[in-house]
Amino acid sequence: MEKGEDSSVMVYLNGLGLCSIAYAMSLELDGLHEYEDASR
Repeated sequence: MEKGEDSSVMVYLNGLGLCSIAYAMSLELDGLHEYEDASR
């Protein structure tokens, strides 16, 4: 692979990682809100 292709693949994988992390965090936040509502 050329360096240009290699770096674009890394950027793509990093983007996927950030998206999955943000998605997981949003799911956790939703769970916390539901937990707070249930504990009232």
